[in-house]
Amino acid sequence: MPVVGTDGALVGLLDEVDLLNHMLDGRQPSGDQKIESLVQNAKAVFPSEATLDEAMPSLTEGYALIVVESGRPVGILTKIDVLDYIAGKV
Repeated sequence: MPVVGTDGALVGLLDEVDLLNHMLDGRQPSGDQKIESLVQNAKAVFPSEATLDEAMPSLTEGYALIVVESGRPVGILTKIDVLDYIAGKV
């Protein structure tokens, strides 16, 4: 999941596996816990005008792509999205 700051700009990512591991580590959750310790740097951030050729190396490495406009996330692109797109063209 993309994590944004109060200004809407991308801060990083929260990975579902990290979140699940945190929830299962045996500590009692509280409503005031912060996620900042779980937020990672986004490794695959692309502007909306990027080409699929530019994005494919990150997709093949297993990353979900964060699509940004003016530093703000506007979408997420995954391998299955690309496969659905290609399947619709055949």
